[in-house]
Amino acid sequence: SLGKGGFGEVFACEWNGISVAVKVLHSGATQKDIESLHSEIDVLLPLRHPNVIQILGVVEQPLGYVMERAT
Repeated sequence: SLGKGGFGEVFACEWNGISVAVKVLHSGATQKDIESLHSEIDVLLPLRHPNVIQILGVVEQPLGYVMERAT
């Protein structure tokens, strides 16, 4: 685990041969937590900038997303 937050946890993983981070909701997530994660995805997904971590994919079960891993 790279870290834990109020509604999720971030894990270091390997995906398609690259080092990534995967953020997933805690198993006891509330509807508000789910909505917060959806909002986070909606904001980050379209962003393309060298100083912003890019979302590479969305995971449905458990709910979360795959993103570039900062080095």
